[in-house]
Amino acid sequence: MAEVDYPRLVAEDGEVHVLGAPSINLGRAPDNHIVLRSERCSRHHAVISFSNGRCYLRDLDSKNGTYLNGVLIKTSHMLADGDRITIGGLVFNFEDLMITRTDSLVIDRTVSLRSRILPDPNRLQVTIEREGRRETYTLNANQWKLFWLFYQKSSQVVTRDEISRAIYPVDNPNPDFYGGPIETHVSRLRKALAMDNDNTVPYIRAIRGMGYKLEC
Repeated sequence: MAEVDYPRLVAEDGEVHVLGAPSINLGRAPDNHIVLRSERCSRHHAVISFSNGRCYLRDLDSKNGTYLNGVLIKTSHMLADGDRITIGGLVFNFEDLMITRTDSLVIDRTVSLRSRILPDPNRLQVTIEREGRRETYTLNANQWKLFWLFYQKSSQVVTRDEISRAIYPVDNPNPDFYGGPIETHVSRLRKALAMDNDNTVPYIRAIRGMGYKLEC
């Protein structure tokens, strides 16, 4: 089963911007998720939003416009893997390994996962949709590392060895110095994400003799 990868923007200089939040603002102002260093960019130039497993690009009435594959856009446009975005002379390639050029999802599971769990790696926040309501939770650094591991391997078993490598330093793997045993770390993550019981969706479920699995 394929792992889930975030969509991303890759600049011409190779810098990678991960699109892990429900919406990503681009512009010259420092309060944007992606700050564009060009005087030709507006302070709040464009936004990439996420809906039903797909990314959409929209211009925010910028002065110099937003171009998708060389065409000036005026309305929201769905992005496909390989699209080329130009903003204020800056060029980005849009990459989404979960989507083919025919605009079909490689696996249907991605739609369910992404519509229910929307991580923001820049803020260490996770937005979860339950019964039509969205709640955002802020994690600490250790909780984020563990969450990220489960998210990347959603619906797959994450072994105890994999978890140990993620949360304990190789040179000092003693759990007593790093927040306790694996069970304690998982329990804290469940609590931080309001996974109150095993009927909660999504939920991190223990798989006897193997490890844990994020069920969506």
